[in-house]
Amino acid sequence: MEQDTEQKISYHLEMLSRDDLRPSERTATEFEIKRVEIACPEFNWFLHHAVGADFRWGGREEWGRQEWTEYVDRTDLETWVAYQ
Repeated sequence: MEQDTEQKISYHLEMLSRDDLRPSERTATEFEIKRVEIACPEFNWFLHHAVGADFRWGGREEWGRQEWTEYVDRTDLETWVAYQ
């Protein structure tokens, strides 16, 4: 019988003092985050494909208008967008 020898590795980052924080020297780019006030299935579809593809959101590529409308019309869903 073969034994499973796969090891799982976990990494942790710990800061014990605020003095350990070294802020980035980058200059911040101004942006704002806004809640989408009017539910729009097409906009959520666009975000899923345009933004989500790079992050491998997946799972909704085959959805049609009905599925997107049902998803966006839920009372527990809010869509927020960052604008630069």
